[in-house]
Amino acid sequence: MTARILTLLTALCLTTGCDAPPASDLGGTNAPAAGPGTDEESSVADEPSCEPGPEGAAPRLLFVIDKSSSMGDGSRESAPPLLGRPSRWSRAHALVTELSARVEGEAHFGALLFPSRYADVGGDVVACDVLDIPDLPVGAYTSAQLVERLPAAETVDFAGGSPASQAMWTALHHLATQPSGGAKTAIVLVTDGGANCADEDAPLATFDADLADVVAFARDSMEIPTFVVGAMPTDAEQVIPAVNPREALAAVAGAGGAPHPETGFYAVDDVDGVLAAVTDRLGVGEAAATACP
Repeated sequence: MTARILTLLTALCLTTGCDAPPASDLGGTNAPAAGPGTDEESSVADEPSCEPGPEGAAPRLLFVIDKSSSMGDGSRESAPPLLGRPSRWSRAHALVTELSARVEGEAHFGALLFPSRYADVGGDVVACDVLDIPDLPVGAYTSAQLVERLPAAETVDFAGGSPASQAMWTALHHLATQPSGGAKTAIVLVTDGGANCADEDAPLATFDADLADVVAFARDSMEIPTFVVGAMPTDAEQVIPAVNPREALAAVAGAGGAPHPETGFYAVDDVDGVLAAVTDRLGVGEAAATACP
């Protein structure tokens, strides 16, 4: 864990009362090295929970969605665009639209985009910008209200980097400071795996290894699992950022406490699989009704 993320997580715990990561974590990692799963002790969502939440407390679901350049035409980062096929962003848009529609009326949800929309118009100065609050704070919305806050599905001209760690910190701060009534909570992180924006000298070129530590912190200190959805991650070493996105994303998924049993992350086109996993955790939807007596 780097000093940057240790400071952010410690500040979060000073605000919310959670257990801050110890200083001994500096330079190390709380996350599994790699692979599709985690051991039983580190997972908070391996099995569906059939225990009801507190009466009147709606489950909470926050979508944290990558809209970096590689999700569109790939103009700033190395992931090649999906020529002749739906873009990574259009696939992410379809997933979030369908998932929110399927839990509408049963769960409160919201959405946070990273980087913010400023990254598409402000150049390098704001390429890694993340808002301090979600684009749509968690609440009792319809799916249509959520989708209104997203760029259109056909958008491809994104220009920013992938500040996933900062986005997760914003998401956790938002969830921790909102009254929850003890409601079950989960995050769905949709990304193509090329996290960056951690190195001031090379914000896009340097891979951000802190992301796995952040989702592990959410899992261990806040009991919030992160369901990681891979938006067609490249399975090869790339230059910007310098990482194999597919391998990196599998490690993040394992650290999040809610991995796919075979691949670690869920596929962006597997709406039913993501829905089943998330609704089992939150205790909503048809999948939960099937799993629970």
